[in-house]
Amino acid sequence: MSLLGFNAMAAVRGDGLHPELRALLERRQALEADERIADLAGVRGEVLQAGPNPTPAPGAFRPGNVIDFKLRAAELALDAETGKAAKGIA
Repeated sequence: MSLLGFNAMAAVRGDGLHPELRALLERRQALEADERIADLAGVRGEVLQAGPNPTPAPGAFRPGNVIDFKLRAAELALDAETGKAAKGIA
C-alpha cells in the first residue's frame, strides 16, 4: 500500500500526512500514471556505452586558469636539475 493509501486510512481518524507532502505524493502518482512520460532510470540499464568514459590526455589543455600541480612540480624539478629558473619566477 502506498503512503497515499495510509493517508486515506488516517484521514478517517482525523489524522494524515502534511498537506504539502500529500500534494507531492499525488503529483508523483499522476506522473507515474501518465503514459507520455518515460522512466529513464529504468531504460538506462538497457543502454550500452560504446567505449570507456573519455579522459583528458596528460598535459592537455585545461580551460580557464586551471593549473595541473603535478605537471608544474615536474617542471620545477627539471628546472632545478638543469639550473634554470622556473618559468615566471625570477
